[in-house]
Amino acid sequence: MRAGDLGDVPIDTVDIDEVERAQLQRLVHKPPFHIVIRKQSLNGFDNPNTHKRVDLVRPAHVIALGVALDCCVYHMLSGLAKHLGVKLSLLADATRGLQIRPDEQIHDELRQRGVEITTGAEIVNRLRLRSLSRVASNV
Repeated sequence: MRAGDLGDVPIDTVDIDEVERAQLQRLVHKPPFHIVIRKQSLNGFDNPNTHKRVDLVRPAHVIALGVALDCCVYHMLSGLAKHLGVKLSLLADATRGLQIRPDEQIHDELRQRGVEITTGAEIVNRLRLRSLSRVASNV
């Protein structure tokens, strides 16, 4: 499970063994950061460090995408939904399941947990509008 800025950034790894909060805090306060959280199951929140890391970063909005919707993506969004105040969005056009369960059934379940099911184009349009409104308010 990855978190942080992508690009030409050194990747820090958080292993399966529980890590001291201070060590996690050092990792998440390095600008920019990219952290890989190791997992031994499909659920990244089985790693005892994942919830702690989310609490330290306190993301305002997480946009999820990838394979597999019915496994890793589902568990990640379900775990994040337990953290109050985090807006969750799933890019349906950039996510596919292995068809263990139908994608639409998983979308419905995630909606009930407060996850917005959207598309990449919708997110880009919102970001554009937000950027335009900031520019207009500065004029």
